[in-house]
Amino acid sequence: MLQDKQSIKEQFLNQLKQEFQNDYLAVVIPESISRTFVTYCSMKSDLELALQSLAELQNQNSLILKSSLTISTINLYAKCFTQPAQNQVPKLERNIFQNDNRMMEVHDWIMELRHLFIAHRSESMEEYGIALLLLKKPQFDSQRLMFHRYKRLEFSKEEIELFKPLVESALKHIVIKLKSIQDRLVERFLKENTLDQLKLISLNTE
Repeated sequence: MLQDKQSIKEQFLNQLKQEFQNDYLAVVIPESISRTFVTYCSMKSDLELALQSLAELQNQNSLILKSSLTISTINLYAKCFTQPAQNQVPKLERNIFQNDNRMMEVHDWIMELRHLFIAHRSESMEEYGIALLLLKKPQFDSQRLMFHRYKRLEFSKEEIELFKPLVESALKHIVIKLKSIQDRLVERFLKENTLDQLKLISLNTE
């Protein structure tokens, strides 16, 4: 049976409590003021994983693993540039590549892969299926209907070399953003709460 969201959250927080029990007072900063920081940190982790996946792609011989890593890498990258309508969390914008036309072209290609090839079933240059009717020669008196498909299964070496700098550039942008965000967040939270208040709301209150 699938765990509910609250149960997963409680287990996660309990693990953190145990990890920092002895050496730190661990306080969860409310989502209302930490959402931007948490979102950019999540993006950073996703892009770091995307880089690892691209590196692993070049070491794999299994077509199944190559396909899985390719799809995973596209999703990890594209997720940083998309935003659900009902949840206004920060996202990266395409214009971070505005000074590099080639990089912007590669970005648009990756986002198209995500939208038209992975997220939705639509005809594209990355996936094309046909219904093929075969008539047996020479009398053509028996028929056989078949489905054939071309589908991208992996990135080529040249495509990886195009994609990797794109991920690295987005990651660099996030690191710069985080430097200013994290300092302001800590300063604000400590200004709004005394040490006694922090002790009351900490994960590991004595």
